[in-house]
Amino acid sequence: STQSTWGHFLSVYFFSPRAMERIRLAATSKEREQYDNMADLYSIVVTLEHLEKAFIRDAIASEEYDTACRGFISKYRTLQPLIAEYVPNLDAFMREYRMSCPAAKARLEKGVSAVTEFGGGGGGGGGGSGNASLILQIGQYFITLMDCLKLEQVAVDQLHPHLSDLVDAVNRCDPDFIGKPRLLKWMTKMNSMAASEELDAEATRQCLFDLETTYNEFHKRLQRA
Repeated sequence: STQSTWGHFLSVYFFSPRAMERIRLAATSKEREQYDNMADLYSIVVTLEHLEKAFIRDAIASEEYDTACRGFISKYRTLQPLIAEYVPNLDAFMREYRMSCPAAKARLEKGVSAVTEFGGGGGGGGGGSGNASLILQIGQYFITLMDCLKLEQVAVDQLHPHLSDLVDAVNRCDPDFIGKPRLLKWMTKMNSMAASEELDAEATRQCLFDLETTYNEFHKRLQRA
């Protein structure tokens, strides 16, 4: 009968041991790690997009946004070398999974929060005694970076941490510092490179020139304060 035939179909195709087996995306631990890393990247991009829109709409305080944004950028930078083998760049990943997250993409490429990029996060301003230790740190960050370039330590993973510290410190001291865009330009460039990539001779020379120029501007700013 039709009923018995249908019952047999259900028993064979839906209740057989084969049908009840758990579907696995990964056959090996390496593949499983790959899927986990890609899921982490997807989550970072989507969540950061919501964060950027919340900040634009004044739905989140600058300090809270800045802290959260730095966290996502740091996670992204940490994840990059782990996924480089199968995610060559963020553009390719977003195209493959049809992600429309332009704000998150721009923020990850720049490598700094909107507060750091545009100011408005309650920077210290002036050069009073309260900022003495911060000003000293900024000088040390400039010198460390310039020494790295002069010693031909020009890999991204050698320069980026120092540059990130410098941009952060400059922003806390003076969000509207005239030389900050020059530093952000190099942040954006390094964020587009793999950790193991190196600046070539021309880029190294230009970076050193930009740092020296910005360092001198910072000293002039302190003298005028």
